[in-house]
Amino acid sequence: MNDDLVYVCSALAVSVLAIAVVQLLKARQRLPPGPLNLPVIGSAHRLVNALPHRAMRDLAGVHGPLMYLRVGQVPLVVVTSKEVAREVLKTHDAIFATRPKLMAGDIVAYGSTDLLFCSTPGDYFRKLRRLCVQEILSNDRIRSYQDIREDEVRSLVEDIRAAGPSAPVDLSRKIYKLTNGIVSRAAFGMKSSKAEDFVAAIKHSFVYSTGFSIADLFPGFTGILSFLTGQRRNLEGVRDTIDGILEEIINEREQILKSGTSTASEKNLVEVLLGLQGNEDFGFPITRSTVKAVILDIFAGGTETSGTSMEWAMSELMANPKVMGKLQGEIRAAFGDKEFISEADLRASGSVMKYLGLVIKETFRLHPCPCMLLRAAV
Repeated sequence: MNDDLVYVCSALAVSVLAIAVVQLLKARQRLPPGPLNLPVIGSAHRLVNALPHRAMRDLAGVHGPLMYLRVGQVPLVVVTSKEVAREVLKTHDAIFATRPKLMAGDIVAYGSTDLLFCSTPGDYFRKLRRLCVQEILSNDRIRSYQDIREDEVRSLVEDIRAAGPSAPVDLSRKIYKLTNGIVSRAAFGMKSSKAEDFVAAIKHSFVYSTGFSIADLFPGFTGILSFLTGQRRNLEGVRDTIDGILEEIINEREQILKSGTSTASEKNLVEVLLGLQGNEDFGFPITRSTVKAVILDIFAGGTETSGTSMEWAMSELMANPKVMGKLQGEIRAAFGDKEFISEADLRASGSVMKYLGLVIKETFRLHPCPCMLLRAAV
């Protein structure tokens, strides 16, 4: 009896040792270099109370431009050089295009059926992207809203000018009002009375879906962790707000389409998408949820990220008077004393406005918005 017990224990010990050795060999053969991962939490402790992109930059200085780390139960590959990024995002993009499945995407983004949260960028992702590029993001469609953008910018300039040279101006609020107005009019054909509530709900969804959510870091325990932290309840509240506003707006635009009072040249993005319902040209059914998911992406990408980037650009320019002076000089040299600069003027002077392009790129580098941060899962 004792001999049998000893034999069983020895067999189990050898099996466990063999599995550990195999996993160790596989890790050494396949995984890029990276920091030491602790039990359970992995490398999460290295990202606490730090900006993730800067913490990863510091780690990359030790482990190289292609780095592996585990955050909770989620394995990540981090790329920090433009050469390797080109290989990952362009040359081998089909291999590295997968994304982690996030609870926020399932709850808020209609089962992750949008472009931002789509966790399996295969056939569906390509077809949805083709739909967006052809019907929403084409040059003709974007330029058709030029009058809206110029009208909103002109209104912003007039508001600032009316405040006078010495009165304080809440530029942050006015910038978000600008982006909100542009996207609302382009997407809905009007400034919706609930647009501010809609944008506020999207901001809350960013808070719950960006960074490192404990429920997403431990996929095996997502249900109980999301319940204990209250994240599921918060996300469901955001979803109800967003969905209610979208339903109201879509119903209103459907009535306008049925009445025939909207012409093709005046169609906003909601009307364009509603007109594609039942269309099989893109290879997948365009449902009401698809329309909502795409509109959600447009607002997320057109209000929060644009407003945040402009706010950071102005902040950095004010903190660096030399840079601001050089940029002002370039603009005055290109346009002189012209009171209002149109988009046509900017396109015509693109070849001489190089410093402006550099300022924008540096703003993106220093202050990447949540939607710009790519997370790749192994």
